[in-house]
Amino acid sequence: MQAGGSRGSLVWDIRSAKVTRELPGAKSGLCAFSPDNKCLLTSSGTRCSSWEVGSWKCLHSFEREGAGDLPSPVAITMDCRLVAVAYSRRAVRLLDSTTWKELATLEPPDSAELFDLRFNSEGTLLAAVSTYAIHLLDLRSIRQQLAAMRLDWDLPPLPPSATNQFQGPITVRVLAGANQPSAEAGP
Repeated sequence: MQAGGSRGSLVWDIRSAKVTRELPGAKSGLCAFSPDNKCLLTSSGTRCSSWEVGSWKCLHSFEREGAGDLPSPVAITMDCRLVAVAYSRRAVRLLDSTTWKELATLEPPDSAELFDLRFNSEGTLLAAVSTYAIHLLDLRSIRQQLAAMRLDWDLPPLPPSATNQFQGPITVRVLAGANQPSAEAGP
């Protein structure tokens, strides 16, 4: 896929080196394939769309708010059930990928702009990367809290947590000078 078509992004067949489709409205932005390769998500500053791979039919599309012309990061769980989109510059919207119903809107505690989203392999953690931090959003815990208030979303439960031999907090220590070029090293 290449951004920069007159009306949208271009899908190229690399074997023939020819444009096979122009995705209207999918102007320069970010994209992600679903893990099953059946769907391509595109995101521009104003719109997010889901495209059926092969036919390139638009399956769903919605407007983004307050993002100006900045594209949003998108992520899809390995089981293709959940989609995460930076709906605005600072809020993540979780969507059911079959109905496109909004499940939750999450805002990391800092007000910095989001520039990447990634699910872990189980779809239980979402990393929301901002200018200043990587926020790990524990979706299992969020759903448990919502269920206690009778507000959980209507999807099968997340898989149980794996046993972790390291049950305490993890401490990371950065050593001064580690991974720094030595003074002797030249350009």
